[in-house]
Amino acid sequence: MRDGSSSQTAAAVALARAATGAGAVDRALLPYALLPGHAAPGLARRLLDAMPSPGDVGRGSRWLRSASVSARVLSGGLVDHLRLRTAAIDAAVTEGVARGCERLVLLGAGLDARAHRLEGLGGVDVWEVDHPDTQRTKIRAAAQLPLRARAVRYVPVRFGEQDLAARLLESGWEAGVPTVWVWEGVTMYLQPGASAATLASVAELSAPGSLLAMTYARPTLLPGVLSNALAGRVFSAIGEPLVGLHTRAEAAALVQSAGFAPRTDTGARRWAAAHGGSWRASALFHAERLLIAERCGPPAA
Repeated sequence: MRDGSSSQTAAAVALARAATGAGAVDRALLPYALLPGHAAPGLARRLLDAMPSPGDVGRGSRWLRSASVSARVLSGGLVDHLRLRTAAIDAAVTEGVARGCERLVLLGAGLDARAHRLEGLGGVDVWEVDHPDTQRTKIRAAAQLPLRARAVRYVPVRFGEQDLAARLLESGWEAGVPTVWVWEGVTMYLQPGASAATLASVAELSAPGSLLAMTYARPTLLPGVLSNALAGRVFSAIGEPLVGLHTRAEAAALVQSAGFAPRTDTGARRWAAAHGGSWRASALFHAERLLIAERCGPPAA
C-alpha cells in the first residue's frame, strides 16, 4: 500500500462483506471504505447513496437483496469468496475461544468487524494490528460500533519494517495467554522474509495451544499465464503488488519453521461444504487457501 492512504484492498473487502448482507455492523463500515483516497468504483458509491436509513426495514431488505446480486455478478465472485473465507475464519476463532483462548489478534486487521459482531467474545481481548494509515481509518469507523469483545487494543505496525513482538510488548502484551492469531488476506502482499519474521514474532508471543489462522495465495492465481500476469498488474497498479505467493508445501514449511504444527489447509470447496454457499461462483479466487496451525511447544526464547 502507498504511505499516506489506507489499504485499498481493505476497502474492497469491506465493500464485498457489506454486499453479502453480512449484518448491520459490516454494512456500517461501508462509508469508511469509500473515503477519499480509495479507488472505490462508481457503482459502490451509487450503492452507498441508495442505501436506506436503518429504520426503513422493508426498503432495507429489498436494497440488500438488489445490492448483493449486483455485487456478486460485478465482483467476478469476490463477494462469494469473501463470504466463504470469513465464515471459515470465524469458525476457527470460535473453536479457539471454546478451547480456552482468551485473546484474539487480527494481523493486518483492515476494516475487520469481528470484535463488534462475533458472538462469544465477551471474555476475549482483541488486538488489532495494522499499518498506521489504515488503522486511523478503522479507529474512526469503530467509534460508532457496539463492542462484543471484552476490549479492543489498536497497535500500529509497518509489517516488514517494524518488529511485531516489540510493538505488542510495548502495548501491554502479557505472556502465557493462549491466543487466536488471524492473518487474513495479508501474506500475499509481503516478501517471504517479512512473513517469516512476522511468524517468528507470533511464535515468540504464543502460549502452547494458541491457534494461527493464516490465508495465503498459491502462485497459480488464475488459469493461464496471461491471466496470471494480468492479475499481478492489477494489484501492482493499486500499490499492493503480489510478492508473497506460496505453494501448499511452502506455506506449511513457513509455519513449521516458526514452531507451529499445521492442522488443516482448506480452500473454497471445503468452506462451502461446511458453511453453505457456492465455491464455483468464487472460482476466480481459488488460489487463496486457509491454513490452521497450532503452537504446541513452549514460546521461543
